[in-house]
Amino acid sequence: MGSCIGPGSTLWAGQGEALKANVTDIGDSKVLFKSGVDFEQRPIVVMVGAHLDPLVRSGDLERFLLFAVREMQPIVASTYTMVYMHAEVGNNSGLSLDFVRQLHAALDPKHKDTLKAFYVVHPTMMLKMATSGMAMLGAGISRRVWRKAIYIDKLDDLFACISPEQLYIPDFVWDHDRSLTNM
Repeated sequence: MGSCIGPGSTLWAGQGEALKANVTDIGDSKVLFKSGVDFEQRPIVVMVGAHLDPLVRSGDLERFLLFAVREMQPIVASTYTMVYMHAEVGNNSGLSLDFVRQLHAALDPKHKDTLKAFYVVHPTMMLKMATSGMAMLGAGISRRVWRKAIYIDKLDDLFACISPEQLYIPDFVWDHDRSLTNM
């Protein structure tokens, strides 16, 4: 798969392909899913970085992108909130800034406008530096998206914005949060 995914690309032109693709196993991995609503009643989309890393390492990036297009298409039609959980994603992860650019390009262009908040939970210093650099350079991702990024160090801080009852949070994310409290 080429590194250019967006309007005019095979993946973009084939959004119908995304609807037909057999990506049930990716959905089962709980890497990207809808999870309740925020305090403004906007749907919440959760992405779990630790679940994404194995897909990237195994070469399932294109299948994940097809899954993401299929899942996000109805959501980006109206305003929504995104929560990215970075717990347990190591510095040697298979995730890259190129992957982030590909995901951004694969999604409907409306997502830039309908995304109202982008919570990054448990960011590392490396992630903050990388995303800040990408935002400053406009490196393949809209500044409109990066301006909506809110770094959340503790789950309690996230719960000021989203009720915990509205989120599915994997056990290892809770454990990671507790380990930060005990430091």
